[in-house]
Amino acid sequence: MAAPVAPRRVLFIGNSLTYFNGGVDAALLGLRRSSGDQDFVVHSVVQGGASLKRLWQKTKAKQEIGAPGTAKGHDGSCVAGIPAGAAYDAVVLQEDLPETTVELFGSFAAKFVGRCREHGATPVLYGTWAYDRLGWIDDAGVEAATLDVGRGLGVDVAKVGAARARLRAALPDVNLWADDMEHPSPEGTYLAALVLHAALGFGSARGLGYAPEGVAGEVAESLQRVAEGGVADGSLIARFAAAAAGAAAGAAAGAAAGAADGAAAAPGQGESIFPAEEGGGAQAAQAPPGAAEK
Repeated sequence: MAAPVAPRRVLFIGNSLTYFNGGVDAALLGLRRSSGDQDFVVHSVVQGGASLKRLWQKTKAKQEIGAPGTAKGHDGSCVAGIPAGAAYDAVVLQEDLPETTVELFGSFAAKFVGRCREHGATPVLYGTWAYDRLGWIDDAGVEAATLDVGRGLGVDVAKVGAARARLRAALPDVNLWADDMEHPSPEGTYLAALVLHAALGFGSARGLGYAPEGVAGEVAESLQRVAEGGVADGSLIARFAAAAAGAAAGAAAGAAAGAADGAAAAPGQGESIFPAEEGGGAQAAQAPPGAAEK
């Protein structure tokens, strides 16, 4: 039986917390390239300061989910490398909770999650962090709300905010903030990409040689260690491993019983493990053309 594979095509939907420092999508792509994966494709639909509500109502994000190439990314380009008629395997949804309410987060996350499942893409929530300018919620509140939304929708959470807290405790000298104390530093963007690398099913990035410009080698190694364990319970890795084991057991039982038609099919080589129905850049001048900075 061929082992299931992680996603080949990933769409990011979010605001400047996603596209700062050239983009967490670009950092994730760098990690995959350094692993030898030349087929991985990323794209983003982003807008400075936008919540999921605004991204749903005022951008082409929802159309891009079902029709890759509809919307331009933060660098002004459309997605490339996706065959005609193909779609995204996974969609990373980034809310900026201090900029909106928990209720609106849940409501518009649900809309995006429904759209993802309609088109066979697995949604993943990008868990972010609090900042002092909008102090009505702290890091613990952001994480709790994101995990609650994830549980309610059956969606995994890449716990980037929690990884930032672990790093502050373990390595307080590593700065995760840009000068505005809201956006991530290059180290913060790299940490987010490392957590998402695990959340999307690729596992640990320890030992991969890629680090963004401005992130020193020894710091990158420390960030790789801290990023481990940054996925909410019920992670894609564990869930799809169990699904693969169940498929193998079902196939064996069916063969033994001579019931070939009822045997569970194992995932094929190159087939995405992301099913249609899943229960469960510079600094301040990095805003996309025409978009207000966050």
